[in-house]
Amino acid sequence: MSYARLAIATAVALAAFVVVGAASAATITRDIVSSGTVAVPNEPAPVAGDQGTFELRPGAPDGDPLTSGAVVNRGNGFVVDRHGPKGNAGTAASPVLARSFDGLNFFDQRFANGGNQFSVEPPDQGLCVGNGMVVEVVNSVYRVFDTQGNPLINPVDINHLFGYTDAINRTTGAIGPDVFDPSCLFDAQTGTFFVVASTLDETTAGALTGTSHIDIGVAKDPTKALTFYHIDTTRDADCFDDAARTKPGPCFPDYPQIGADGNGFYVTTNVFDFNGPSYDGVNIYALPKALLASGAMTVPVTLVGTNGVGPAADGGQVFTAIPASSPGSSQFSTAGGGTEFFVSSRAVFANDGTSSSLEVLRLANTKSLGPSPSLHLSASTVAVDEYGVPAPPTQKAGDVPLAQCLGSRTRIPATHDQCWSSIGFFSKPVDLTENVLDGNDSRVGGVSFVNGQLWTTLGSAATDSQGNPADGVAWFVLGAGPNPSVASQGMLVKDGANLTYPSIAVTAGGAAALSFTVVGPADYPSAGYAGLSAGNGTSGVNYAAVGAGPQDGFSEYRPFFADGSPRPRWGDYGAAAADGNSIWVSSEYIGQTCTFDQYLQPSPTNIATFGTCNDTRGSLGNWDTRISRLTP
Repeated sequence: MSYARLAIATAVALAAFVVVGAASAATITRDIVSSGTVAVPNEPAPVAGDQGTFELRPGAPDGDPLTSGAVVNRGNGFVVDRHGPKGNAGTAASPVLARSFDGLNFFDQRFANGGNQFSVEPPDQGLCVGNGMVVEVVNSVYRVFDTQGNPLINPVDINHLFGYTDAINRTTGAIGPDVFDPSCLFDAQTGTFFVVASTLDETTAGALTGTSHIDIGVAKDPTKALTFYHIDTTRDADCFDDAARTKPGPCFPDYPQIGADGNGFYVTTNVFDFNGPSYDGVNIYALPKALLASGAMTVPVTLVGTNGVGPAADGGQVFTAIPASSPGSSQFSTAGGGTEFFVSSRAVFANDGTSSSLEVLRLANTKSLGPSPSLHLSASTVAVDEYGVPAPPTQKAGDVPLAQCLGSRTRIPATHDQCWSSIGFFSKPVDLTENVLDGNDSRVGGVSFVNGQLWTTLGSAATDSQGNPADGVAWFVLGAGPNPSVASQGMLVKDGANLTYPSIAVTAGGAAALSFTVVGPADYPSAGYAGLSAGNGTSGVNYAAVGAGPQDGFSEYRPFFADGSPRPRWGDYGAAAADGNSIWVSSEYIGQTCTFDQYLQPSPTNIATFGTCNDTRGSLGNWDTRISRLTP
């Protein structure tokens, strides 16, 4: 989710959140009506503009204490690295890096739509590829490329993409809805692109109304127009706003993830109480895929609550259940009248942040999706090698001009103000240094269903070959029958570095690849990848793009937090997608660097602004994304 909104979902911002008692799974079907077709805006290329006023959406991150109660280990906090399982090098061949180019970046995000945007991190990448087009959507901007890497449209802010008003109108000050955590999927069976995000409604003054929804855009040509549907999530199953669990909603639908089988299109969300830290489980939204892809006026959606199907030790709940997707148009399970699979990691439920099992959910009889579906949800606990919540990785030391600015009285030519006061948030300068990154919480980073097997990955605490703690990439190939078990598994680790936020994709022929960020004492955040074979494990770690400098974004620095406890965001997810015999991957990395003196200088396209370092970043952040095509 966009970092500036974490205060309303304190659970997502902090290392732990309250778990409420799980109820039995609920199934509700209702109709949603298309809100019409929205043309993809023809927006001008981003140009630097003024910064420093209303840079973060109201409700900026803070550190409110959690209430007491059972907790989920959402992250291990900022502690020293701990040892995890050892890596086990495989002998798979490295994929060929056939194409690699820069995707969207912080400058695009902040200055899209004439600069009527907030500063947002992390990007949280969505990627989908088909019909000769590559779609990337991040917090909070969208772009389409051809397969050679040529942009087909300029960056488009996702508020306008989804038909909403500006995130912020910098002339009137009016604030629009908060659209966050976007993702996308190309379905070869229907030849359709799906783009999804969560949305929180707000008044023009920036006050949350309490209403929320999942927005789904459907397109045959993602450069032209999308037909939109909205699923109201304000008071959905198993979400309550009081300790007695008698007052439904409002709900916070976090982290929407998408998948598809031969019959349905699926969105899952982590559900939180809107006004508190309680975690209420995972909701599954199932829609008939062909009807949705056709742009029908009315589409039935079935809400399937998962509480009660998870392990008893976890209160019957699951966390971040990722739906499976399949390459091509025929790799779907027909068992049980059609079955869609979901995979969830369990380490977040353990006090020590480790687990030796995954949870596989099966939603059967998906061919019945429609006005009166007859679905059956079940779950199995699959024993695997141990994995655990990763530690926050360090970065290679380098220039961090935002950190320097926050402690500097040097005057900026564009504003004539001292640097620290030009940022506009604080009462005095604060001395700061480069920080670590967030290592996430071992949630699953993608699921592919291919040839009767589920391929999945997650980030994990690990140990390299020299005996040093590291963040690694755990991967698993699971049988997808009634009693799933491990067919193959392993842990990819790079000596002296950390591998974070992995994603996975598999071709119809069973060739797979992993993508991730490489970061450590000798590595600026870089875009990495590896080959994967069920029989031969992984290849070595390869670089699609080597980082040019350290992350230097606002979420790293304590002045932006009420309690002085930052969480340096590095995304919740990357993305990977199969397209014929190719695998496309997108990873967050840092593609620019600049000194403090360069940071102070005016933008070459707008002498009234600063902090863009020759229009390669914004004053409050510098993330980049890298898109690559791999040939296994």
